Amino acid sequence: MVARLVAARSALNMKRQIFFCSVGGYDTHTNQTTVGNTTTGAQANLLGEVSKSMLALQRAMEQLGVPNSVTAFTASDFGRTFPANGQGSDHGWGSHHLIMGGAVNGGRGPGTAKTYGGSQTNH
Repeated sequence: MVARLVAARSALNMKRQIFFCSVGGYDTHTNQTTVGNTTTGAQANLLGEVSKSMLALQRAMEQLGVPNSVTAFTASDFGRTFPANGQGSDHGWGSHHLIMGGAVNGGRGPGTAKTYGGSQTNH
């Protein structure tokens, strides 16, 4: 639907468009992954859904010739703990977000990022 509205921007006389898309089901606490295989399980399936959706949007923007004019991002109202609680993860203070689009200068981030095990990486 977003791609259709972007495609109709001239007919709608819209120079700036903002869309909000929402999907639920991400508040998982257990069975997030299969033990020994982080590519399967509820969280892996949900993240796969996000990946496929964002890729579809990017491909549609490329077909419309506007990949450098559209930026998409994810947002959440809560983060997750990095270490597992034995069966999944709990609500935490930090979270990751995805930002994509032709105008995004990626591969970097502000501040200091902690990695598992306590070491730090400066950006």
